Amino acid sequence: MADFRLKEVPLENISKFLEVLESKLPDTVVPHQWIKIQKNWERHIPGLKVRIFTVNGDWRDGSAICLADGPVEGNKMIAAIYATEESQEALTNAAISTSLIDWKRIKIFYAVLERNIPMVREILTNKGCGDIEKRCFTFYLPSEKAVDYQLPQLPENVRVGPLGEQHLQILCDNWPIFDEEYTPYVLNTIKFNLTVGVFVKNSRGEEELASMVMHRESGEVGLLQTVPEHRRKGYAEIALAHIIKLIGQKGLMPFATVLVENKASRGLFEKMNFEVQGMSADIDVKE
Repeated sequence: MADFRLKEVPLENISKFLEVLESKLPDTVVPHQWIKIQKNWERHIPGLKVRIFTVNGDWRDGSAICLADGPVEGNKMIAAIYATEESQEALTNAAISTSLIDWKRIKIFYAVLERNIPMVREILTNKGCGDIEKRCFTFYLPSEKAVDYQLPQLPENVRVGPLGEQHLQILCDNWPIFDEEYTPYVLNTIKFNLTVGVFVKNSRGEEELASMVMHRESGEVGLLQTVPEHRRKGYAEIALAHIIKLIGQKGLMPFATVLVENKASRGLFEKMNFEVQGMSADIDVKE
């Protein structure tokens, strides 16, 4: 029987590993952007540690478990996982046998591919963890289309610009599934990632934040929200178009996960010419 062990990818090989992931897009869009964003955060946030584990240290097919651990998450870690069909069994066995990961400290595995969901559940069950699975559709737009994305004309008294730290509370207040533990993620996304706000002048001539969207800590386009009094005015489409173009200008592939039951958001991404990659699931880890 083969000996499968998790080994950490050394820093000098991460750029090569990212090249492998890039060559497999869109299948690998989640780990590809997750690593890029978390490695950028690691440069700015003291104590944040990004670790990438592969089977026997072999990263050549892109299969890996990726963890971000540090003060930004308190005592929790966030994770991404990817395996080719051929490598699933080896990665499962290596994960089950390892003592390098404290699985109960993981908060979430982001956008796990449908074929990898049984693998994650088997690992978590073996480690004595429960899970809550939120099924999603994953949408993506090729980067070459994103960079040339046509921006809509702005209505009168409407401005588009980045979000600031002063917008943290309104973001959290308008996020239907907000969890207090995510506050640091949202704050650091504002500080370090691409964000778009649609600002509208009210009758007093004051600017109000009407709609917002972010390039999230996981790499996905998310937290697309419109303040209730400004809904059904096309502001979400304006925000989404602008973040699509910004992500494309960075040479990245915009992607998003949408809960299966959220027909309105699915319709919006289809309208914005996103393609369906397939089914996925955010997997919350429970002790």
